Amino acid sequence: MEEETYLAIYYDDFNQKIKTSINEVKDWLDNNNKEDLSNFIYHRLHSRYLKPFQYSSCECEDCFKNGFSMLA
Repeated sequence: MEEETYLAIYYDDFNQKIKTSINEVKDWLDNNNKEDLSNFIYHRLHSRYLKPFQYSSCECEDCFKNGFSMLA
């Protein structure tokens, strides 16, 4: 059995862990599913670049820390 490759793993607005595979994104592109693509792009960028700076407590910073954001 082939192991699934994830393009992104992030938390949505309800703090549920979302795993998006490469195959899911390919399906969205093939089916012209703009809503799922736009949600994926928004949550991926938001969780990676903005969300780490929205928390002041150390506990939340540990959960949402990101190497790129820490360097920036």
